[in-house]
Amino acid sequence: MKKALAILVAVMMLATICMTASAGSFAMKIADVTVEEGTTTVDVPVNVTANDGIWGFIIEVTYDNSILTYKNAAAGASFNVLPNEKAADTVKLVFDAKDMSDVTSTDAVAVLTFDVAGAAGAVAAISASIPDAESNINADGDNVDTTVAAGSVSIVAAAAPVTEPSEEPTQPSAQPTEPTEPSEEPTEPSEAPATQPTAAPTTAPTAAPTTNAAVPSTGSMIPAAAVVLASASAAVLCFARKK
Repeated sequence: MKKALAILVAVMMLATICMTASAGSFAMKIADVTVEEGTTTVDVPVNVTANDGIWGFIIEVTYDNSILTYKNAAAGASFNVLPNEKAADTVKLVFDAKDMSDVTSTDAVAVLTFDVAGAAGAVAAISASIPDAESNINADGDNVDTTVAAGSVSIVAAAAPVTEPSEEPTQPSAQPTEPTEPSEEPTEPSEAPATQPTAAPTTAPTAAPTTNAAVPSTGSMIPAAAVVLASASAAVLCFARKK
């Protein structure tokens, strides 16, 4: 009798262990996001880092409400999400697969949107917890070991604006003009330079010197010559006769 009771207790314990044993793991990480000072809203993804297969789960997200104000949660590609804001700094998110089968992808399960207000250097922590481990199950109803790592929103100083020129620098509409070549050869002078005198120098006297007496005219010279010639002829004849 005692032996049968011991066997029954062992079977019950084994059944309990099998019922509570994890059917795999599912891990998530809230992203670390950086925004510039003056940004008014920020989107924070909840990413999957490991997934053995899960159908439904619940997480509670807690955030720094001195910097962040929760607005909404947008479901990822594989899950439906039902947000339930529990307090000023906490929101409960209930997920279930869009299909009746386990989700094994590593797509983000949701994107959380917050209003953000803070000075440069401020950091708002965003953490999450698993409120009910038995609610994290696969399609067969087995529990899935689920974890979620914290993230943050950091605010940095805004970068100085860079002024871009409104227009491109204007390019010249035409290429620079090439020097114009002379259309003709240089014009030669039409006449020789007038460097030589146009007439003979006038240094020589234009008339014969007037120092001697006037030359007799041709008509008056002929009789005198005839006289001389006649005298010579007479002398010759006289000389011939004397011989």
